[in-house]
Amino acid sequence: MKILILTEGTRGDNEPYVALGRGLIDRGHDVLLCNSILRQALKDSNFDDDDPSDDSNSIENFDNDVIAKKIGVPFCDYGTNDELKNGLKNFMENLYIPLEMGEESKKTWKISMENMYAVCRQTRYGRAKQMLEIAEQFKPDLIVQGVIYCDALSIGEKLGIPVVRNLLWPALPTNEFPLLKHEAYVDNTTWEDAISSVDNPIETYDDSILCWEKNYEVLNKRRNEIFKLKSLSEKEFRDYYLKVPTLIGYSSKLYPIPEDWKNAYFTGFWKLKDKIDDNNYIDKKLEAFIEDGEKPVYMGWGSVPIQWVGREPKWIAELVIRSLMKAKKRGVILKGVSNIDLSSLIQEEIPDYNILKDYADKNIMFISSAPHTWLFPKCSVIIHHGGVGTTTTALMSSVPQLITTVSFDNFIIAANIQRINAGIKMPFLSACTPEILSDAIIKITSDKKFIEGANLAGEQVTKECSNSIKLAVDRIEKIKADYQFPWKLK
Repeated sequence: MKILILTEGTRGDNEPYVALGRGLIDRGHDVLLCNSILRQALKDSNFDDDDPSDDSNSIENFDNDVIAKKIGVPFCDYGTNDELKNGLKNFMENLYIPLEMGEESKKTWKISMENMYAVCRQTRYGRAKQMLEIAEQFKPDLIVQGVIYCDALSIGEKLGIPVVRNLLWPALPTNEFPLLKHEAYVDNTTWEDAISSVDNPIETYDDSILCWEKNYEVLNKRRNEIFKLKSLSEKEFRDYYLKVPTLIGYSSKLYPIPEDWKNAYFTGFWKLKDKIDDNNYIDKKLEAFIEDGEKPVYMGWGSVPIQWVGREPKWIAELVIRSLMKAKKRGVILKGVSNIDLSSLIQEEIPDYNILKDYADKNIMFISSAPHTWLFPKCSVIIHHGGVGTTTTALMSSVPQLITTVSFDNFIIAANIQRINAGIKMPFLSACTPEILSDAIIKITSDKKFIEGANLAGEQVTKECSNSIKLAVDRIEKIKADYQFPWKLK
């Protein structure tokens, strides 16, 4: 088959599809993976004009096209059209949440979610045209829909070919628990409390269509104008969408797999078996630092701007240094887009600046990039915001996690990590203090419950991932053989 994979996002969103693409190619299929080249998109939209960090090296080394090239998966860049440029600029203008809201987790969460959805809605029309153009040129026999886009279904309908949806998080209606975007996971510390706070989980179904769309009219506008297809009613959209066969591409340890999901096939998270992280990207100074003492604490928030939670880079720089100093731990800190390092601190504003600097110089290393699969097993605890890619890699490393939640799927992931005793769901990032974080570091590195929980989860997720690509490829081939458009068994 010729298989077109349509997805979008950063490395954590993209890497599973590189792994799937490699598996399909090894089975003899012809694959084209479509995503954005982030470094070019950022440059084209002037998104990084004011970014003083050297994190561009991280983007360059581990960008979506680079990862695909390493593994031998053909890659097509969507490019940055004017609509996307304007959307990213608008996103930046609405990104910075007022500081006084920093500790109001639910309000901040809702605003950050809406800002993210807004940029997606603003750019959907132009992206749909790009996707159709790529599909018409490639002429696929089947489409793998890697993000929650109805446009993939419209393309499949127009070309008369099947579409297989993939979920990296729960986004189908179920009676068993609220879905990922529900505020129950923001309000409640534990998974059990979140579930018990909702009377009827299926009523919390976060519409997989409308969370990314303004309304059904805009969907029909694209169907009419771009794909030359007839309009659908709300019921037709919903029924049509739920009939699509779905691959569940995440670990059963990360989320439960509901028994009432229809047309859904669990495979486990798609993880690259080959070493994709070139040793040339491993800083020799980092390697020496890790070997020169006890296992360090890893902290990294990657692509999350700290301004997104109403704080500034100097705030988080102080947080990480003071937390490690109080816990008497060494640390490896990923600078990320917030450029977390000593340069963020202003000496005149910090009475004990020299003490902080001295501790950081001796015990902390700030890095622009490092392969997580190499780094995480060498750490004593992994502190991050709870993205699905980072979380899965952390699970496979058998290292306990502290998840300082920020947005989107972070809250449901953190609740589940705590449910399986592989880590602790921390307060919203902006509500963390050096006392809170240092106490959690000490607790999780000494409590056998979390050490054993992380070890057990690591064994199970690693075993699951060892067969996940085969299961996914088998299912895609079966869907193509057994189904005909629009999803009626032969």
